[in-house]
Amino acid sequence: MINGKIYAMDSVCSHEGGPLEEGTLDGYEIECPWHGSRFDVRTGEVTNPPADTPQSIYEVKMKDNDILISKTPVQGENEVKPEISVGRGTSAYELRLLEKKKIEGTDRCLSSLARKMSREE
Repeated sequence: MINGKIYAMDSVCSHEGGPLEEGTLDGYEIECPWHGSRFDVRTGEVTNPPADTPQSIYEVKMKDNDILISKTPVQGENEVKPEISVGRGTSAYELRLLEKKKIEGTDRCLSSLARKMSREE
């Protein structure tokens, strides 16, 4: 809670998968403990590299004594949209991250990607 308001964002850093829940909160900024990337918890925007992709943020509501967090990210300017330019008769593929696994003893992650869709224009 910051100044009486609760914020929710992805807990896995968009840079290398660091644990943001273990990071340091300074004002409205959370710092990733792995490489120092910083994000604004209100918008998810990157405020300090090396990360260059914003974090997803989620709507938070209070109901009685319960904190309710939306299951899907807030749609907005910080949403990352794939840019695909396809010429006539050319196939394009959209890749979606399915899983990230931390490799013990390193700061690297293995990512599993799947072909989401193929389309022809």
